[in-house]
Amino acid sequence: MRRLIALFFGLLALAACTQTPEKLPADNNRTYVVFFTTASAELDEAAQTVISQATKYATSFPEKKIYIEGYAQVKGDLSLDELVAIRRAQAVSAQFVVNGIDKSRILATPRAPEIRKSPVAARRVEIEIK
Repeated sequence: MRRLIALFFGLLALAACTQTPEKLPADNNRTYVVFFTTASAELDEAAQTVISQATKYATSFPEKKIYIEGYAQVKGDLSLDELVAIRRAQAVSAQFVVNGIDKSRILATPRAPEIRKSPVAARRVEIEIK
């Protein structure tokens, strides 16, 4: 009997530690990052997964806005690099809309191409839900 009581309270304590988005405070902002291949704005399976997770969180907090910032690495022609950043931000925004998020909640902005030690880090879109 003691073991059952100890097990019950242990499980109860464990359940209290888990927080789903519905239980999180409304001021809890989240950031997600989607990575791309060189000169591409195509959403691969990993990108789709990240956007789906962000969509789920955004759906839990309909009062929050979704800020999307598209980046590209410097590869030569800055205008083409900036175009890639624009296309990446648009692709992620469009996927949010497809996933059921109202367009009025989404603010997409391309950022200037970046020179980074890691070219992968420059080929990204940052999603902030706040």
